[in-house]
This record gives sequence, structure tokens and C-alpha cells, in this order.
Amino acid sequence: MSVPVLSVIYPIAITVVLLLLLARFIPTKPIAQQIPIAVISIVSILSVISTNCWVKMSFIEALPLKQYSLEWFPIAV
Repeated sequence: MSVPVLSVIYPIAITVVLLLLLARFIPTKPIAQQIPIAVISIVSILSVISTNCWVKMSFIEALPLKQYSLEWFPIAV
């Protein structure tokens, strides 16, 4: 039961940690940190919806690294 919740939370948490580490070395504005988190949140939620077959979304299935459940990673980079 926790897999869908963790599949949404983990990409967001990993992105936040990476952004904080990056901001330590390269000063960034808050909006530059908020936009990637918002995009990753949307992608991870849509991915969970698509993976659980609640709604079939072909563009989510076409994302790279989908077979490893890392479709959010290229977007985060």
C-alpha cells in the first residue's frame, strides 16, 4: 500500500537534496529551485497514476528510464 506514496515522495526528496547541494556551490534564486520541484512532483504523480493503470498515459510510458521507475531523473537533471 505504501509503494504509490513512496513513488511520489522519493523523487521529490531526492530532487530537493540535489538542489540543496547544488545551491551550496552555485548560488541560485528560490524560483530556480521551486520550478524543478514542481515539475518533478507533477511527473511523479502522473507516473504513479499511469503505473497503477488508473489512467493510461502514453507520454509517461515513452519517457526514458521508465522501465526502472526513474522517469523523473532525466527531467531533474
